[in-house]
Amino acid sequence: MYLLLDISASMDEAKLRQAKDGGLSFAEDAIGKGYAVGIVHFSSWASVRTNPTTSLPPIRSGLSEVGLQATTNMAAAINLAGSKLADRQGPRAIVLVTDGYPDSADSALAAAREAKRHDITIIAIGTHDADDDFLKKLATASGLATTVADSELEVAISSAARLLPARTSSSK
Repeated sequence: MYLLLDISASMDEAKLRQAKDGGLSFAEDAIGKGYAVGIVHFSSWASVRTNPTTSLPPIRSGLSEVGLQATTNMAAAINLAGSKLADRQGPRAIVLVTDGYPDSADSALAAAREAKRHDITIIAIGTHDADDDFLKKLATASGLATTVADSELEVAISSAARLLPARTSSSK
């Protein structure tokens, strides 16, 4: 599974700190549920910072090496994670964390449809200024999308592991 972290310029330092801390707690819980966790950063571009792993040090590193930049190319992040997960076996998931609107809502929705076509679960978490209706369209189900107060972002992200599809011992 991949945690997609919005590092666009609109994510201020407080939101980013919440996202990093929540991301680490989320990774611990997801690993405990049998998932390997990867980290993707996105702004004007998207890049894999950590390939899926069950080891916390690379995840911690992938979350700590963050600087705020440019715009919100959400489609690139979803496409990148989706392409990396498409051929993997077992339950797969993308957890998207953002504070705003994508550069292109149509492109982001198209990327999400493609990921869902490959049975990849999408969970979307936004801060108070994100478009809740848009996040519900991105997510696999409307119950897998939420917006929260900026001060609650860490808790929302760390709690997202309970929404992950169950894994069996043969699907690791």
